[in-house]
Amino acid sequence: MAPKSLWKKFLAHKSIMAMLLKAKKKPEDAKKLAQTFLLLSKKFSSFHKRIFTRELMNFTFMCFSFMMVNHFLLNKFFWYGQEVLEYIFSGAELSPDGRRVNHDPMCELFPTEVTCYIRYGAITGGVDAQNFICILTNNLFNQKYFFVLWIWWIFLFVLSACGLIVRLARIIVPGFSKMLCRRKLRNLNFKDCKGEVNLGRHEYFFLQTLIINISFENREKVLKEILDLKKLELARRISERELLESV
Repeated sequence: MAPKSLWKKFLAHKSIMAMLLKAKKKPEDAKKLAQTFLLLSKKFSSFHKRIFTRELMNFTFMCFSFMMVNHFLLNKFFWYGQEVLEYIFSGAELSPDGRRVNHDPMCELFPTEVTCYIRYGAITGGVDAQNFICILTNNLFNQKYFFVLWIWWIFLFVLSACGLIVRLARIIVPGFSKMLCRRKLRNLNFKDCKGEVNLGRHEYFFLQTLIINISFENREKVLKEILDLKKLELARRISERELLESV
């Protein structure tokens, strides 16, 4: 919850988030969406980097939570799932007398049978102590629960790390962001394939974010308006540059 709260208070661009919200509610106003897209295009770089910051914070908080659980379980949780999997698939290792040599890591971390000393008053007025075997039934649940939790955390670690790498590549490599955008929106008719319209890597990222938030019947219309306005802006910049060079 902490990354989400920080995102809402400090990281999110209110103007950009308002545009995405408007795209969901009124996707039919394609021309206004395209104009807003060009108007806010200078903020896309900051918005893209803030999303990367949020994802990095999520990954950091997840690592912190994992290490805290490992600390509370006496540093035995870090390799817990791997040891359980090795125990399950390795089979039983028996000693010459037929006893199992390899120990169940689930029972080592969450024992189900422990020795209990129970003291009670004796007839003589002293204290009698007897040794009993106590069954900890709750640990049967803990064994399976923390095993599933370990697998889920490892899955999230791998998924989040891959997401961070892809996000960083989109920020650094211009062609990569363009490739992902065109791949995601491959059913739409892009007109920039011949270089007529050249969007930046952050514009490609936000274009993809914007389009997927719009209903299918309005996506082609919004994309066409954005590319047409971008083409006009590019033509205006070229004419202004030629005019300055001629002077």
